[in-house]
Amino acid sequence: NDFGKTIVTFTEKSNQRDSLFWEQNRPIPLTQNESFDYKYKDSVAVVKKFKADSLRIKSNVFKFKNILNGYSYKSKNNVHSFNFSDLIQIPGYNSVQGINLKNSLNYKYNDTINKNNFSAGVDFNYGFSEQKLRTTGFVHKTINYDKRQSIYVLGGSKLTQYNQNDPITDVVNAVSSLVFRKNFAKYYHKNFISAKFNSKITDFMSGSITLSHEQRKALQNHSNANPFDIDREYWSNNPLNRTNDAWAFETNSIYKMRLNAFFEFGNQYIKRGRSISKISNTKYPTVHVTYTNALGTNDTDYHFETIEAQIKYSKKLAQYGNIQLQTTLTGFINKSADLLFIDYTHFNGNRTFVYIKNLNNNHFYLMPYYKYS
Repeated sequence: NDFGKTIVTFTEKSNQRDSLFWEQNRPIPLTQNESFDYKYKDSVAVVKKFKADSLRIKSNVFKFKNILNGYSYKSKNNVHSFNFSDLIQIPGYNSVQGINLKNSLNYKYNDTINKNNFSAGVDFNYGFSEQKLRTTGFVHKTINYDKRQSIYVLGGSKLTQYNQNDPITDVVNAVSSLVFRKNFAKYYHKNFISAKFNSKITDFMSGSITLSHEQRKALQNHSNANPFDIDREYWSNNPLNRTNDAWAFETNSIYKMRLNAFFEFGNQYIKRGRSISKISNTKYPTVHVTYTNALGTNDTDYHFETIEAQIKYSKKLAQYGNIQLQTTLTGFINKSADLLFIDYTHFNGNRTFVYIKNLNNNHFYLMPYYKYS
């Protein structure tokens, strides 16, 4: 059976046993060189820990400049950590918000011994031309480490691209807008709250369920910055008509339920107590299946159901490089006649000359962003 093999297992806390335990339980005594090696590595570990603690204590000291360039705090053994981003930063730009700034505040609790994790944070985004502050907060909690169960709650207000894969990065859109007057990214405003539950189901299958509520509002341009005095008008923020800056859609609300199943075949595992390391098997592809059901709250015509199946395969070919293959199939099981453009399936296009590395094979390098949605 190639599915879900544990090839090595270490008993929990085996590295915390004293020498008497090992004298009584080790079938073959250590050689002199082995004994010296253990003592040497124990000593090195103590020295490394001392140096790490010294650096941590020094970096934890709060200074006045941290108010402007950010601050990070870590407790002993990194159980507690806290950070906020710098206030002095290179601002972003888009034609909806104008010049905008982003900051974040994060806290993390990480108990590696009991495998108990918790994190929370807030992101801030302010647009000066739009004169609007948007905040998004999240909470993530591990429920059962052994079964990889966790819950993730996210909510707030957000500036969102019509294609929520964000194929146009903030930097690329800012440069394209300010230098060439081509504001490719199209945005809408979203107030939302969502809750996601993740769980391992078998050694080769994991899944999640996400429930969310969204209020969506169309946006218009608020900035016409032209630092290089280019004889060209900005396009509108309407992805269906770049020459008409009328509202792209009416404000609406929608509920969504999303079910995900992820399959990784042939993996092997090394278990060190409750810690598990995965060794992926490159003989098999990975399979990701997603089902989405959405229902409008103020107009039942916004209802739709979709199913998506994605197959990925990658393999290293030694000195010859890597091979990556990906196939994605998406279809509507059910949809209303007046389905909103927001809820279409959008492809990750590209109309710039910039290579978007993080999208890898899920990207079409010359396709228009919304023409084939």
